[in-house]
Amino acid sequence: MYSYYVIKKGDTLYSIASRFNTTVAELRNLNNLSSNKTLMPGEVITVPVNQDMMGQNNNIGNNNDLFTTYTVQRGDNLYSIAEKYNISPNTLMMINGINSKMMLTPGQNLLVPRPYIRTYLTQNGDTIQSIMQDKRISISNLLNYNKQIYLLPNQLLIYRDIM
Repeated sequence: MYSYYVIKKGDTLYSIASRFNTTVAELRNLNNLSSNKTLMPGEVITVPVNQDMMGQNNNIGNNNDLFTTYTVQRGDNLYSIAEKYNISPNTLMMINGINSKMMLTPGQNLLVPRPYIRTYLTQNGDTIQSIMQDKRISISNLLNYNKQIYLLPNQLLIYRDIM
């Protein structure tokens, strides 16, 4: 089972691996990270979790509330799955720690947002206020689903659709 983790200031792959009972090599593999990749606060990475960890560590999202699992079918690709769940292919890749060069295989499980969950990849010039106005959401909605908001370009923000 996998979840996501939002990088905090001071995090290292070693400290994250220790926190989630895994190895640096596994984190690099899951997230397609090179050995010289610097972690930036606000980035989202995929981390392995077991059932006992879900809900106990406030640094990971609760998959049961935010995401469900989609099993890749023959003929699926990143774009068709993203379209099916009304998200961008980049968001799908970020949530699952994959890149466009990776092949999807039938039977592979991917995390996808539940129908009432929306995602947004921040862009240059975004402010909390502009995102709140554009998405018609409150600051409490943003803070409820995002432990830290740094507004770096390509930060994945999660919020609940209230319509």
